[in-house]
This record gives sequence, C-alpha cells and structure tokens, in this order.
Amino acid sequence: MQVEARPRLLGLEFGRFLAALLVCCFHFSIAFENLRHDRVFDFAFRAGHAGVDYFFVLSGFIIYWVHSSDIGRPSAAAGFAARRILRIYPLYLAIFAAMLLAFTVVPSLRGPREFSFWNGILDALLLPLPGDGVVPQAWSLRHEMVFYALFALMVLNVRVGIVALAAWQALSLVIGAMHPYDLAPAIKPFFYIYNLGFGIGVACAWAVTRISLPKPGLVAGLAGLGFIAAMAAEWYIGRDVPENLLPLGGIASPLIYMGCAALLILSVSQIEFRKPLPFGRLMAVLGGSSYCIYLIHAPLGSVLIRLFGVGPLAELPNRAVFVAMVAITIAVSIGTHLLVEKPVLKWLRRPRRHPQPAEGIAA
Repeated sequence: MQVEARPRLLGLEFGRFLAALLVCCFHFSIAFENLRHDRVFDFAFRAGHAGVDYFFVLSGFIIYWVHSSDIGRPSAAAGFAARRILRIYPLYLAIFAAMLLAFTVVPSLRGPREFSFWNGILDALLLPLPGDGVVPQAWSLRHEMVFYALFALMVLNVRVGIVALAAWQALSLVIGAMHPYDLAPAIKPFFYIYNLGFGIGVACAWAVTRISLPKPGLVAGLAGLGFIAAMAAEWYIGRDVPENLLPLGGIASPLIYMGCAALLILSVSQIEFRKPLPFGRLMAVLGGSSYCIYLIHAPLGSVLIRLFGVGPLAELPNRAVFVAMVAITIAVSIGTHLLVEKPVLKWLRRPRRHPQPAEGIAA
C-alpha cells in the first residue's frame, strides 16, 4: 500500500533549532558558573531547559503527523521501527563512541561520573539506565524510546495501543506530579511528567487538520509571548534557585511550557498550510542540525571552555567566549549534519536491491 508522504513543516524545524539553542545556552551558563564562577549575561538562560518541553511536544506531533497512516497496519510496524532507529541511533552512537574515546584519553573530561560495562550496554541501546550516561542529553532519548514502543503498539493493534498510551499518560501525570524531582533515573522514562508532552503533541497532530484556527498568526504570537514570559518569570524568581529545581514548580513549569509549545506548533503549522514560510532552505538546514546541537553541545562545550582558558584566549571577556562557544557549536553541528549525518542516513535508507535469479532458472 502506497501512502502519500506528508509535507515537511519547516516552521516547526526552525522551532526545533531554537529549542536546541536554548538547551545549549542553559548548559553553557551552568558551565560558566561552575568553571569560571561567572553568571554570564546575568544567568539570562536560566530557563533554557524549556527547550526540552518543546522537543517532547514536537516529537509527539511529528510521529503522529508522519506515521498516522501506519496505525492499525501491522505490516507497517517494521518500517516504522526502522525509520525511528535510523533517525536516532547512528548519530547518537557516533557521539557515544567519540565521548568514550575522549574519556579514555583525557579522564578529566569525565568529571565525577562513573560507568560500568553493563550500564554502558544499556546506555548504548538507550534502555532505562540506573546510573550515569555517557552522553548527558541521552536521558530524553530514553523517553522517546518508550513513546516509540507505545506508538508501535498502536501500529500493531489500534485499541490496545490507544489504551496503553492513555494509561502511560495518566500514570506519568499522577506519579510525575507526586515525584517531580525524586524519581529514580531508571523509572523516569516510564513515569516522568514530561512524558505528557508526547500525548499533547499527538493530540495537536490529530487536531491540526481538523480544527482551523481563524487567526493562527495571532495565536502563534500569543503562545510565543507566553513562552517567553514564563522564561522571564523563571529567570526573575529563580536566579538563586539551584539549577536542578524549577522555580515555577515541578508540575506547573512543564505544563506551562508544553501548553505554549502546543499552541505554537498548532498555529505555526496552520500558517504554513496556507502559505510557505520564507527562508525555507535555511530553516531546513538549521532544523536538521538541531539533533546534533542537542547531542554534542555539552561535550563540545566542555572542551571549548577549557581551550578558551589557554594562552591569549584566556584574556577574552566571558561574554565573548560564551557567544563564540555557541557560534562554534552551531557551525560544527551544521557541518556534521550536512557532511556526515545526511550522507550516512541517505546511504542507510537507500533501497536494497535483491539479487535476481539467473535466466532460465525458477525463482
């Protein structure tokens, strides 16, 4: 059965780039505070973690948008799994291996983290992990794996899959609300409140072609302002709050950001349905590089902040170093995406040619 491919929504791709950039700036801000004892830009990116909230909602939206026609078609399960594996694992495993090598050569880059062989296997496979991971941002990918498994269940059996997905969302809300900060790492992928983002994204993708917003531009503007206002409030309230705590509340914070993200995704999609957005090629490149930015910014930043402390570079003001680190991260990620990730994925996704039987011989 041939299923028509749905269009790529470049506005959402650009949103993914901005979200990755927020997370990058959030972690760089923490690095400057810890290593240079400077709250650079007055810790303006205190709420940069909100980019992850956008990621979770966008992931739910994209998976339903791309694969909704697979639901209830067991024959499509293998194709769904293959596409998800190819999207997540090649770049992740490359960065995973590079970081293991770097930790071996320069042990100080590892910091206080401790690894074991079996944890390393779980980590490489993105399975629930009880201890430290090699790639810091891989924690969110473990949530993705749980969501993919439940969506695959809908592909195999609609009713069972919907019940399982609804139960997961309900348990994530209840247990996540009861334990916003103290869930064990191995349990979080199953019951963390951030999992609600996937369900919200699926609901948005279902609604986007069924509910027409009369003024999507206005909705997008208000949702964007709401997102920024929440970040500003968090910065104002939380400058002296530890980074592992959410100043707007462990429950309210993700719900506010995910709600704004949902309205943004819904409205920007409908804007793009009506008229192509300008700078589409640039948006596609930046959005395509976002996964690389998300995965490499922490290890790359760890190296860069040390390099900028050597020789004449040590004389540069911290704000200039911060901007330079962000710019280098973006440049490296775009280069990696265009020169490595895209060609490799194109090669992995190429149609396989099956050998033909010799002429005159029965197949």
